Amino acid sequence: MPKGPGLARYTSAFSLALASSISVIGCAQGPVPQEPKILSSDEIKTMAQKERELGNLESSELLSEGFIDKSRYASAFANLRKCMAEGGYGVSEPILNPGDGISFLFTYDSRGGDLAKMDRHSFDCEKRHWATVSSVFTNTNEQIMEEKVRLAAQECMEKLGHVVPDSARSYLAMVGTPLDEGSARQKHAEICITESIYRLHPEIKSVGLAW
Repeated sequence: MPKGPGLARYTSAFSLALASSISVIGCAQGPVPQEPKILSSDEIKTMAQKERELGNLESSELLSEGFIDKSRYASAFANLRKCMAEGGYGVSEPILNPGDGISFLFTYDSRGGDLAKMDRHSFDCEKRHWATVSSVFTNTNEQIMEEKVRLAAQECMEKLGHVVPDSARSYLAMVGTPLDEGSARQKHAEICITESIYRLHPEIKSVGLAW
């Protein structure tokens, strides 16, 4: 959910869209509430094989042992950065997403080049080096929201009529399970969390949420 114009990008949102299309992220695909799906090691290894078949060898290697930890996630980011540099573009230093406590937020720098060309190049780089790996990382590692963001989002949710327990420390926990994607509660949770991040972290211009 971008906040105004700019080059800020939250690429896990891109990853979520891609991953949902191949049914690898635990998001409900329809109006029926569902339990969110957590990928198994065997499923991740199958994804590694698919990445290899697509020619995405670096991502395949990172996924090959059936897990993505912080080190492998950072390696994927380094691969993304290298790919962008090969096109003549820059990537900022990543900052930790206060909405989940684990994923990276960063921006691209066109370095005076054509923005449309940079977008096409970044899409290709993300597809080859970032999308699948980052999706697996956010899906299989514990997400813990920054405390001041959690408190602000909880207050916002309660003003909208939703009971949010103090133990709810992630986007998914605030939405609740079974997951009813598209419900008023889900939409309100997304709005409350992202707006709390923007208010408390004005340096962040774009953020997305995944589970």
